[in-house]
Amino acid sequence: MVEKNADSERSFVSSGEKVIGRKGDFTHRESRSKETVPALQDLHYMRISPLSMEKSALLPESGGSCTDTCSWDAENRLIKITYPGSGNYSTFVYDGLGRNATIVETTGGSVTSTKQFVWNRFCRREQRDSSGSITDQFFALGQIASGSEFYYTHDGLASISEYTNSSANVQAAYGYTPWGQNTNVAQSTNADFGFTGLYVHSRSGLNLATYRSYKPSIGRWINKDPLEDSLSSNLYRYAQNSPTEEVDLMGLLTFNEVRNLVASNNNSGLSDEFIICQIFQESSFNQGAKVSYDGGRFGLMQVGASAIGQVNKQFGLGLTLASAVSDPGTNITAGTSYVKIMVTNADGDVQTAMGGYGTGSGAFNRINACANCLKKELKIYGPPNINCCLRQVHK
Repeated sequence: MVEKNADSERSFVSSGEKVIGRKGDFTHRESRSKETVPALQDLHYMRISPLSMEKSALLPESGGSCTDTCSWDAENRLIKITYPGSGNYSTFVYDGLGRNATIVETTGGSVTSTKQFVWNRFCRREQRDSSGSITDQFFALGQIASGSEFYYTHDGLASISEYTNSSANVQAAYGYTPWGQNTNVAQSTNADFGFTGLYVHSRSGLNLATYRSYKPSIGRWINKDPLEDSLSSNLYRYAQNSPTEEVDLMGLLTFNEVRNLVASNNNSGLSDEFIICQIFQESSFNQGAKVSYDGGRFGLMQVGASAIGQVNKQFGLGLTLASAVSDPGTNITAGTSYVKIMVTNADGDVQTAMGGYGTGSGAFNRINACANCLKKELKIYGPPNINCCLRQVHK
């Protein structure tokens, strides 16, 4: 079967026991046994060779013999999925911060659904229809759907395991494979979120993080790391290939990657847990985050030229803004050193110091609660349980 491809598209088709992929002029094949995709096969598949990083966005589901074509914009963001048949596709629109603002579903050439999203920083909070009317509201422990209240029960990864109505009747119960495939136990209606709390695009089977789309059936992101992260040569792997031990809410750095960076570069004198939560407050683990006010602030800890100048003067570190922008470790060194200056200037009052950093007193209370939660969860349970702690930062 011949497929039309452009550099902005990737198409995949199941042909017997072959999966054939092409991106631009690059083509390679790998044998897979009828696309059953068990967890161990997924793990092996992602470790085959560096060539696997050029794999398609979408592979056929188990037993499928269909073609889904993904189209991408210049920033490698998913903008369209075309399904088998005529006039069947999903389109995705993004706001100025790179967040998914709209999803439009088209079937047989006719629009069947329009969903517009209102965000609070990096969390979806409302869903609206094409006229702008609110249809759903999303909260940490539940949602209001078409005027009715529903509540979530979470597992240790913050995946939704039960979806109950206001009378405590279970509307849906979910189980998950290690890589996050949904194995519904029972359902009468579905939650909008699923594995590790990611938004579920049910038509494609994708889980939508803030900056990337994850496909549980193949256990990987379908587009490469937008930061082209130097911490890994595989820009498509999910959660360091440890889906039962790691979470990735943003599609960027995982919790343990940030945790290790903080452990190596924390000069603040404050606990690593506090700095991790501050980073989540400032950037939600996005090294590419930047704001233009006050001369510009960049990276995990949102540091700018003025802060770096003070750090260099105080500690003689010789840091540059360019290195703080490009290297997450340097960014944390600069940010935590600046925190130390702020704490010293505030006579040890961390809450006042956070105000000087630009975080604000209200955010300090949330960061502190997050840090205390992390200390408890990491001591008792380990990293898989930290999602609920981090969500306290953006309440």
